[in-house]
Amino acid sequence: MARKLVILFLCFITLSHGVNSFIVPTQGPTTTTTSATEKLDLKEEIISNEKKISNLTRQLSEDYRKYSYLITTYL
Repeated sequence: MARKLVILFLCFITLSHGVNSFIVPTQGPTTTTTSATEKLDLKEEIISNEKKISNLTRQLSEDYRKYSYLITTYL
């Protein structure tokens, strides 16, 4: 009976070590991946905002030309 308990204990320790060695290394890259994902999201947001600013600037420029033409023509 004691022999079975020792074998069971050793099996438990071995399995526990195997699970820990599998789980612990994946925690490091997960935080790095999250950080990389956040950086990528920020870059995409910056690019999106730059495109929006460019479009708004172009639209304002066109509106300014249109209204300045109307003002100079009719005044």
